[in-house]
Amino acid sequence: MHQPSFTPTSSSVASKSEEKVHLGEGIMCSKYAHQVLSTVKEHSDWAVALLTGVYGDKARNMRYGKPRSPDLKSFSHSFVNVAKYHYRKWLQSFTMGNTKDRKYSSAQVEDLLYRLSTYFSKRCIDMNESRLKKSDTSSEQSQQRQPDPN
Repeated sequence: MHQPSFTPTSSSVASKSEEKVHLGEGIMCSKYAHQVLSTVKEHSDWAVALLTGVYGDKARNMRYGKPRSPDLKSFSHSFVNVAKYHYRKWLQSFTMGNTKDRKYSSAQVEDLLYRLSTYFSKRCIDMNESRLKKSDTSSEQSQQRQPDPN
């Protein structure tokens, strides 16, 4: 699993979230998370910064599509539209080395934008500590069950 180079936690975003930045369509983001969005280099870091900047601690319970549990909520269409707009700008800001050539082709950008909502859901699930603890426990149990090769 990818270890993010920098991932703002809900508490770090919340502690600095007195000021908000309007992203468009009524979507507000903490000023701190908005600043992080322009500096991160990893897709997962960008997604987590946006999710925690907009939803705070509630980001863990956000999903794309119809939630399967009453404690989960769906992303608004406004959020998804605004996120795609800002993600496109972020992707287009990457260049190859010291050239003006873009790192991502137009087709790659469109593919990443198409999958963004699902990607957000996965990042929200990853933010859920109980899931991480469960997977750690289950991997330990599976290691214990594997026969010794000797």
